[in-house]
Amino acid sequence: MFSYRKLLWLLPLFFLAACDSADITPVHDAIAASEPAVQEVTDTNIVDEQPGDLVSQNRKVIRKTDLYCRVTDVSAAVAGMEQLVAAMGGTVEQSRVDNNIVQDKMVAYKSDSLKHVQVFATTATMKLRVPSYLSDTLAQLIQSRSGFLERKSSSQEDVTLKLLSNQLMNKHGKGVPKAEQTHEGQDAKKEAEIRRYIDNLRMIDDVQYATLSVTLTQPDLPIVQIVPDIDGMMKESYATRLRIAASGGLDLIIGLVLGLLSIWPLLLIAAAAVYIVRRNRKRRMAAFQSGGNSAV
Repeated sequence: MFSYRKLLWLLPLFFLAACDSADITPVHDAIAASEPAVQEVTDTNIVDEQPGDLVSQNRKVIRKTDLYCRVTDVSAAVAGMEQLVAAMGGTVEQSRVDNNIVQDKMVAYKSDSLKHVQVFATTATMKLRVPSYLSDTLAQLIQSRSGFLERKSSSQEDVTLKLLSNQLMNKHGKGVPKAEQTHEGQDAKKEAEIRRYIDNLRMIDDVQYATLSVTLTQPDLPIVQIVPDIDGMMKESYATRLRIAASGGLDLIIGLVLGLLSIWPLLLIAAAAVYIVRRNRKRRMAAFQSGGNSAV
């Protein structure tokens, strides 16, 4: 007899097979569907000949934002912004971090070492490119993550008419007059058309990707290092200096004695001369006294 309980064990297998054959849409497709559609850029669809009003989607606007922020840690803030830009499908065109010394001082620490104190001012400059519809979002995220917004400036340049002008000049450009239909004239006309077309492509790229220039600063950072005192190490100790001074005085006395000994003949002659002079003086005094007594 056929058992219905065995069919219950087969139900999970049918569910698994159904799941495997189902069409699962990737997550990135859903994200892509939420993003604005980007029209293919050609020489005929760069801009519509009817630009519409000032808030029309047909307008081609170049957006630029400058931010000056103060953060706690410049290096961490730069790394975080690079991750944000990558997640938004943008790129970091320029990133630079400078550590400038604003104070540098050397003070005494110990007899053989010094304390070297340096104060650094850290500044980072970044140039970010993100899709235009995400530029305001990125600017708000940067402001929310910074400690203090020092300055912010933004600009919107409408290049719709300039794009349309270049496009129409290339599309409806007339030939040069017969008198000027030379090889050089044709080359000049072609170069002008190529230049206008490249200018349009460059402006369209700036329209699709906004530019954010970000400057980050942080509080001055003091760096303290204990370094050896080279000049102090090269000086003698007080005991050594006393010993050298005593030894120098003894050397001076010995030098004087040796000098006197080296001129002993002169000293002997001088002593003999002094003796003779003093003896003659005594004789004269004795003679003078004896003469005076006889006169009396």
